[in-house]
Amino acid sequence: MSAPPTAAAARRAYLVVLALRWLPTGLMVPIFVLLMTGRGLSLAEVGVAAAAQGVAIVVFELPTGGLADAIGRRPVLVLSSLVATAGLALLLVADDVTTFALAWAVMGVYRALDSGPLEAWFVDAALAAEPDRRLEHDLTRAGVVLGLSLAVGAVAGGALGAAVAGRDGVAATEPLTAMVAAALVLEVVHLVAVLILVRERRPARGLGAAVRAARATPTVVRAALDVMRRDRGLLALLGVEVLWGVGLTGIERFWQPRAAELLDGAVDDLFVLGLLGAAGWLAHAGGAALLPPLLRLVGGRTEWAAALLRILQGAAVLGLALVGGFTGLVIAYVAVYVAHGASNPAHEALLHRRVAAAERATVLSANSLVSQGSGALGGIALGVLAGAAGIPVTWAVTAAILAAAAPLYLVRGTPRAARISLPTDSDRRPTAPAGVTAGPGEQQ
Repeated sequence: MSAPPTAAAARRAYLVVLALRWLPTGLMVPIFVLLMTGRGLSLAEVGVAAAAQGVAIVVFELPTGGLADAIGRRPVLVLSSLVATAGLALLLVADDVTTFALAWAVMGVYRALDSGPLEAWFVDAALAAEPDRRLEHDLTRAGVVLGLSLAVGAVAGGALGAAVAGRDGVAATEPLTAMVAAALVLEVVHLVAVLILVRERRPARGLGAAVRAARATPTVVRAALDVMRRDRGLLALLGVEVLWGVGLTGIERFWQPRAAELLDGAVDDLFVLGLLGAAGWLAHAGGAALLPPLLRLVGGRTEWAAALLRILQGAAVLGLALVGGFTGLVIAYVAVYVAHGASNPAHEALLHRRVAAAERATVLSANSLVSQGSGALGGIALGVLAGAAGIPVTWAVTAAILAAAAPLYLVRGTPRAARISLPTDSDRRPTAPAGVTAGPGEQQ
């Protein structure tokens, strides 16, 4: 059996796999709604198809998180990538609401499988190598990589779609199909990276061990649920995720149609959509890089930084609601994702400090479950509101929902307080692995 990785080596592998995991998603960002409407679905049918993903996530999230804790992170990561490949293949050929719903349900299973194992693998490997390692910087760097990967994917996808659309005799849906096909190829590359880079030490091997570990999943899930029930602080963090899930759905579901309104319907320009999507995710990366100085500003109190960021994100969404032109939309949209990028590592660091390694992937899955479940239900309600009152009013409600989550970060819970101190200059050692104290260091 190979030696366990150093914390620096684990971080390098984590960031490479993370980047490849989000590239295919970046390609899909500009065309999520357009792919379905371009193939004949109404906006109501788009809502039904998208809801299938949320249902699948709710059904599979906790069991698959427990499976990762039971049989290991690497096998579940491999399985999740295979499921994603199948889902993208279905999206490639889907042409009615039933097939799209099936495709998004498969992608929901993928999201459930994918929500915890990679980050849990890295955190466990890093803390095994360095028990006192400060995770904020690593998670911040991961947020930067995630945002850059999504941005690169969005721009590349938009450029690919525009290039295909520029050819003579091309059907209206062919550029969208080309972008899905590219995402499918990149998902296969991601699978190869998982097989090569994610190494895990487990006490037993073989099919029998996998079956025994899989049977242990309900026990692991019950243990994690018991942790949540006993820790008010952890429950409060999950409450944040409920409100955050609704808020994020309100942003992501309506930016394309709102851009169409402000551009007089010119949103069929895939390159413009790609650039706007990339701007948001570059802002996400920049926001992640801003977390360390913000932590210094609040004296290392991660919970206070997280609460402040939730209020700032709500204010930025209110800006989206109030602006009347495309330039203002872009500025507010970027501000939303700056706050989002800084919020992710802060929230994740607070979450990790409240759980032990044995329940880590399950609790991360619970965090994702409440976000996706609330997002699916909230998306339906916000869709009705948008149809009745318009997108600006819907965004004003979304802003209030996001800001309402801020006080939940200050719930103390158990004596294991959710406070993570930031390293001072005197704490830093010249021999520390690169990136531990350098500032920039997810996921949804």
